[in-house]
Amino acid sequence: MSSSATIVNDRKHATGRLQGTQRQLPVNQSLPSADVDRVAAAATRQRTPSTPDVEQGTGTTNARCPSQRKRQPPITAAEPGTGAENMRRTKQRATPTAAVQSSTGTEISRVPSQMRTHTPIVAVEPGTSAGNTRRTKQRTTPTAAVQLGNGTANSRQPSQRRTAAPIAAVEPSTGADNMRRAKKRTTATTAVQSGRRERNSTHKRAKSSPRMTDEEEGDAEEDNNRPKRQPIFERDLTPEQRDIPDTELLHRLGYHLSAYARAGLGPPTQNLNYRGAWRIAIELYNEANDQYKELFNAAGFEDFLKIKPVDVPVAYNLALTERWFSETNTLHLPCCEIGATPVDWTMITGLRFEGHRIKFSSKFTIERALDLLGKPEAKRDGKINLKSIKPEPEEIRDEPATYDEKKKIFRRLFLYVVGSCFFNNNRSVISHHFVKFLIRIHEVGSYDWGSITFATFLAGMRRKVTGEIGALTGFWQFLPFWAFEYLDVSRPEHHDADVFPRARRWICPKGSTNNESTQFLANRCKLNFVEESQVTWQPYLSSAIYGSDVLMYSLFLSKRRVPFQGIGTWEYYLGERCRRQLGFRCQVPNDPPQMMHGPKDRPEDVRAVTLVKVGLDYASWFANNSIGNILNVTRSLGGPEIAGKVIDQWLAKHQPNLILVEQSQYEKIKEDRNALEEECAKLREELSRARGKSTDV
Repeated sequence: MSSSATIVNDRKHATGRLQGTQRQLPVNQSLPSADVDRVAAAATRQRTPSTPDVEQGTGTTNARCPSQRKRQPPITAAEPGTGAENMRRTKQRATPTAAVQSSTGTEISRVPSQMRTHTPIVAVEPGTSAGNTRRTKQRTTPTAAVQLGNGTANSRQPSQRRTAAPIAAVEPSTGADNMRRAKKRTTATTAVQSGRRERNSTHKRAKSSPRMTDEEEGDAEEDNNRPKRQPIFERDLTPEQRDIPDTELLHRLGYHLSAYARAGLGPPTQNLNYRGAWRIAIELYNEANDQYKELFNAAGFEDFLKIKPVDVPVAYNLALTERWFSETNTLHLPCCEIGATPVDWTMITGLRFEGHRIKFSSKFTIERALDLLGKPEAKRDGKINLKSIKPEPEEIRDEPATYDEKKKIFRRLFLYVVGSCFFNNNRSVISHHFVKFLIRIHEVGSYDWGSITFATFLAGMRRKVTGEIGALTGFWQFLPFWAFEYLDVSRPEHHDADVFPRARRWICPKGSTNNESTQFLANRCKLNFVEESQVTWQPYLSSAIYGSDVLMYSLFLSKRRVPFQGIGTWEYYLGERCRRQLGFRCQVPNDPPQMMHGPKDRPEDVRAVTLVKVGLDYASWFANNSIGNILNVTRSLGGPEIAGKVIDQWLAKHQPNLILVEQSQYEKIKEDRNALEEECAKLREELSRARGKSTDV
């Protein structure tokens, strides 16, 4: 067939009814290929009721009697070698039945009863890339059959022929590849059949394209070779608000959460969730039989499970995340920086850093994991669904009947409790690789659960502050507990008893999870004006457990630069930036490594003492490298009032003799003072003249 398309009809003008209107379409025209695009587009818009015959590449036509053409819209042809393969990326969602001819040119025959009111059908010639339509994102309500390479005729019963919407035809050498950017949406389902595979392409597109996919957010498996995604909150700020110059240490500040504080805005609320089921997990554990609790104790989670879930102050937590930077994995205050150390993780959560490193292997299959759990149906998106493996309270209250039953129930209970507290995500799933370390239930404690949970917390903070995800993941409750220990800011009441873990000592009032804007702004202001005098650099010195064997290895790791292995990624802890928290004098640290995390090639540990700069003034260095004071309270609703309260507290503590007055009163006092000074000057002058006269006498 030539590069032109011939549309043949036995009548010059075909007249039909479409949606209550009469339209006419001139036919029996021979067009060059350059005009085919316009004809195809016009055929789509006009939706004519005439049914012209279509010439195929083999010369075979679809023979129909005039009665078969009644009330049938045109069928257009796409030539071989066209850009039709690009249609796989189009965003059209149609309602038609698409018939794709095979390479044998087999006819598509229909009886007159089948020819009901219908809209155009696309015919794709042999040799095209129509097979790629299996990746199209069309969504339809009827079923479209696409036959490729097998030459099978496409026959349907009359009941299968439903009213459908049109699909445009594509001619050879046209600009049809531009159709991949079309934003038309219709309502159809396309079924693609080939000699190798059959697939139903009904895809759900994400509503928020810049955010991470569920697989990346839940699993945390990253690839540094992939292009960087836009932060989920990028569109919340104007280009002017994001135009923040970098410091020598911190970069891309316009895409960091602190940009909201600079702009006087509240925190981004897109996808803002608090993942995990800490309270539910602890309640389920408390229901368990002592046999299962003994296994948890042997695994190293005894102390953590003593922590009573409380209402962690969410507003304070969000204010803290605005000053957390993934370039250093530390909190940057106006006066200094402090970091979460392995000592902090052990003292607050009770988890130790000891045992074999937990590293996943591709050889361990999910089928094997589900068999060890006794839940073959608990698979979801290639992972284990936590809700499916959650034991019922009746299962764990009684003693297990057999040892095999005990093993399976403990594995399920352990995965649910630990996954809900430390490895939470937006889909309530957990990697099946964890089951490998639960095969021998009495050896679970031989693995380093402290490292992988700490790394998961650092990874969750990195993704949150850089906008990769909107939710707080990992054991995010650790952050306010940690801040309570170090900062005299928004610190709640606490028990005086020396308890371990330290998270047990804080008395958080009920309702602290309410993220009220005034509470958030108050916490943001307090952190913006915090001073070194409000920092407790060594909060655990009074604890009996500090310095004991429990903290020996945690203290050793805290003095080093360590890449902790997480789930599919390692995360750096920089001990050289936390030396002051361990009792050493304050020194300027070396620059952080260029890669603070990665999926593979985990670096080696380095002693932190070798990573400091000698002879530099820390205060001046920090002022040039960190963000300092970033809040302008006049931009925020209610900001001056809240900031005034913060200033009053500071003055009462540091300058109790100062009295604050309003600006108008100050101006009046200033005028009165100037008048009194002028009057005093006149009196001094008169007194001086009087003394001169008395001397002359």
